[in-house]
Amino acid sequence: MTRAAARPKGIHIDETIARTQLQKIAAFLAENRERALENLGLPGQVDTVSYILLGMAAENYPSDPVTDVWARYLKNNQSPDGRWRVAADRPPIESSDFEVTAASLRAIRKYALKSQRADYDQAVKRAVHWLENAEPESTEDHAFKTLGLVWGGADQPGVDRAARALLKLQRDDGGWSQLPNLDSDAYATGQALVALRESRGIATTNPAYDRGVRFLMNTQLGDGSWYVRTRALPIQPYFESDFPHGGDQFISAAATNWAAMALTAVVPEHH
Repeated sequence: MTRAAARPKGIHIDETIARTQLQKIAAFLAENRERALENLGLPGQVDTVSYILLGMAAENYPSDPVTDVWARYLKNNQSPDGRWRVAADRPPIESSDFEVTAASLRAIRKYALKSQRADYDQAVKRAVHWLENAEPESTEDHAFKTLGLVWGGADQPGVDRAARALLKLQRDDGGWSQLPNLDSDAYATGQALVALRESRGIATTNPAYDRGVRFLMNTQLGDGSWYVRTRALPIQPYFESDFPHGGDQFISAAATNWAAMALTAVVPEHH
């Protein structure tokens, strides 16, 4: 998603690495194709699958027999009320029905089986209806409510209302926090700015967006990353990914991606 946002701005991307990573992701889905056919999914279930397809969609990965089966897996696991439910509780990345609903509807809009397009369109409509009526609590909820309405093709007034509610959460320091009792951080701030930009409800020249950008610029570390402390309980043995920040590296990696995506909006074309 970050590469897709940066590429049109002329920011250098190592396309060999980008292509290799995308191929590895597609191969992972292909290796687990039988799990989709048996409706077993992957660890993390629909949340994992929808986020993977969200990234592939951002890179314009074409539909193929593998994306077909995983899109069908998502459609088959939609709740009757229109949402998709998060399977785990590892906040903030795995904690929000808004997030998994927005990601899932985006994924099935992109990778719907052509022969069943009408059924997939109905699934998207049910998801949009749920998003329009559900009350968000966290910044993650607000951001993905806004993104989901955009990705689902909701009416602009509804998108605008969601964006205004998200904008109201901005702190005096220019940033957003994951929860009201936490400090502003790059994860929530980057996510909020990306959602506001996608909503078209706020221009990147708006003072509020500029304050958010300044918060990110002021909190970036010398190595280019942003640090965010994890609040998810550890349930797996520690794994070193080589991203900075040790035990906090996975949320910090996510924060760095959201922050970088937010900043691309203010980079001139072909920078």
